[in-house]
Amino acid sequence: MGKKKQKRKEREARAAHEACGEGMKGNGAGQAAGIAAALVRHAASPEGRQMLAAGLTMAAAAASAVLTRPAPVPPVPPVPPVPPQPDTPPPPPPPPGAVGDPDPQAVAQAIGQAAEQLLGRLFGHRKP
Repeated sequence: MGKKKQKRKEREARAAHEACGEGMKGNGAGQAAGIAAALVRHAASPEGRQMLAAGLTMAAAAASAVLTRPAPVPPVPPVPPVPPQPDTPPPPPPPPGAVGDPDPQAVAQAIGQAAEQLLGRLFGHRKP
């Protein structure tokens, strides 16, 4: 290996070492610059570009998943339990002389007879 290549390798190794944070303690800007330089060198290779593309694809998929997720539904407060209702007693039995459902035809006849009697009393004794 030639001197230029060896110096270049040493420089890259030093930059990578500094990018890890061991070489430049307390200097955040220098650390960021070292990391950026390492990324640029790595991105120059075909494998690096492929890895960056895969990372960007994953980041885009994660971002779109967050955007397409429906809004969370607020939880519904629990409904207090309804106390059990006591059993209602059955309706009392009808009185001894009562009949069930009346016949509608018989009711109509009874009303008609009562109306005839009333009208007969009111208008029946008229003299001409």
